[in-house]
Amino acid sequence: MRTNIAAFIAGGSLLLFLPAVPEYWGWICIASITISLLGIYINYASIQYPRTNIVLIAVCSFTLGFSWNANYAQSRLANVLSIEHEGKDLVLEGRVNSLPQSSSSGAKFSFEVDQAFSGKDSIESFPPQIYLSWQPAWRNPQDVPEVIPGQRWELKVKIKRPYGSLNPHTFDFERWSFHQDFGASGSVRSGKLILEKDIAFTEFALAMEYQRWKLRQKIQRLLPRDARYGGVIAALVMGDQNAIDQDDWRVFNATGIGHLISIVCKIYPS
Repeated sequence: MRTNIAAFIAGGSLLLFLPAVPEYWGWICIASITISLLGIYINYASIQYPRTNIVLIAVCSFTLGFSWNANYAQSRLANVLSIEHEGKDLVLEGRVNSLPQSSSSGAKFSFEVDQAFSGKDSIESFPPQIYLSWQPAWRNPQDVPEVIPGQRWELKVKIKRPYGSLNPHTFDFERWSFHQDFGASGSVRSGKLILEKDIAFTEFALAMEYQRWKLRQKIQRLLPRDARYGGVIAALVMGDQNAIDQDDWRVFNATGIGHLISIVCKIYPS
């Protein structure tokens, strides 16, 4: 069992050393598993060498590990924004599908795209989920409306692929976007609210995000506006890590309790 687990991990890790996902990885994995299973059957029926079966099962585990990660990577890369749309002003229609990060400097939120337009032309292939930033003009918070999970918007945005800085010891935005399946990021130019609340009865995850937003609003109402650790309280109560100021994170990390805050917040991941 330990050999098979190690082989599975090794197969998944192999993909990290490749410059790209192999083009025909699916057929190669199917052929490798089929040949290994055929070898196990032949060995069991006639040859009966115990170590041969151990090796062939390990090969199957290795192949499964590789195919698991290859499928994950390919599904994420398939949703990345096409280069031809980078840096252009587009019109998107969709919903806010998670708890936004809101502050006096604007709002950042995940947006589920239903339709995308370049001018009057509809874009057929577009990332189903993107990460947007809505900053107020001249730092005037009144210019940015309240962004609420479940709202349906028509937004004019400037879009690009997710890019992150290569500076050491900084937040890896590109890696985070890859794992969150954000195919693009961008900034909102303007927006028109289409529907205040568009949450179906069966959309339990989105309904929970809406309830978390209501809870955050209640916490903010009960606390004084100048509460020093208001964001920390919100993070510990509902897992909203984005509410914690960067200055507080530096203090937590310097004192060795940053990981404890993150673990507690993982109960309700943002």
